[in-house]
Amino acid sequence: MMKLEQKYLDICYINAMIMQYTDILKAEGFTIKPLPLCQNPHIDLYAYKGDEKRIYEFKYYKNTSSINTKKSNLKTIKKYAETIGAEAFIVYLTPLKEKTIEFEDLESKILGYIVEEDFPAELDSLSTHTSIKSIYIDSINSISISETSINISGDATISVSLQYGSNSDLQNGDGDESSESFPMTFDADLDCNLNIIKCQYEIDTDDFYK
Repeated sequence: MMKLEQKYLDICYINAMIMQYTDILKAEGFTIKPLPLCQNPHIDLYAYKGDEKRIYEFKYYKNTSSINTKKSNLKTIKKYAETIGAEAFIVYLTPLKEKTIEFEDLESKILGYIVEEDFPAELDSLSTHTSIKSIYIDSINSISISETSINISGDATISVSLQYGSNSDLQNGDGDESSESFPMTFDADLDCNLNIIKCQYEIDTDDFYK
């Protein structure tokens, strides 16, 4: 899966802030009007209400080395604002920081829960003796945290070993073994120590029967 690069996230962030300011200004009775780029390329938003005019520039920066540039831009924006009788605003956006939450051994905990608490009938019916070998989490789709628990949902792949016949059948050459993998979704509640309280899941075995 392709990861969205930070520079594109920055653009999305700026556009989202412009949209938010637009909605707020409209709610306050302002009219939003675009300015031609040839007038001033730094203006992201122009709003007016009666005789009151405002112009906005939204700036995203990652470090303090660009402070002089920002001061220069502010001076340019204010000078332009004076020519149209508007008040100038530069909105500085703080960097978006990637948040990381680590769930140690989550795959093995989900595997343990499924094996010990609720062995899936859809897997048990595939062979005489079905055992789960591993679970690999492909993606985390959502995480929510409350005072007492953490809910996490996502997509995973579950790998199983299928044994047809008894152990003696295998020894005598009358049985068979194979390995299969199936996609699954999960929705797990964890306590504050990251132990699973309960886990709901669905395993798609449709391809096995095709």
